[in-house]
Amino acid sequence: MCNIFKIVIQISLIVIVFSACTKYPDGPSFSLAAKKTRVVGKWKLDKFYINGIDKTETFSVFYMNIERQGTYNFHYSSPVANSYCEEGDWKFTDRKQDLTFTYEPADNSGGFGCGPILPGTYTYEIRRLKAKQLWLRRLDTNGDILEFHFKSYIRQY
Repeated sequence: MCNIFKIVIQISLIVIVFSACTKYPDGPSFSLAAKKTRVVGKWKLDKFYINGIDKTETFSVFYMNIERQGTYNFHYSSPVANSYCEEGDWKFTDRKQDLTFTYEPADNSGGFGCGPILPGTYTYEIRRLKAKQLWLRRLDTNGDILEFHFKSYIRQY
């Protein structure tokens, strides 16, 4: 009986320790894969929210590619606006709780004109980081909360 009690106590302590290790608000509670391994890959927008309201229809297409060497690119199109594309560098910030994307003005000399005109940086809070799910959130300049839920469509290891 005493041995069973000791085993139950040990298992309880392990569960408590690992449940306290949750890095991101929406999970996962535990992962053996490194954060960089989970974030690198090709992502497709699954859901998009503004202030908690589903606005996924804002985008016809939204793809993002995050490379292991610290570069990224994405492109999207919208039924109500032109296409947009962007590329630059990414890095983890705030103890790997945020993703920061830094981009330079696009070379629009080819006439496509789909990139940014000025350089910039956006920082997103990572809400969920799993091998096949990436949820990002940020506050936009209007004070709206933008939340992007991506699904992996090609994993890169």
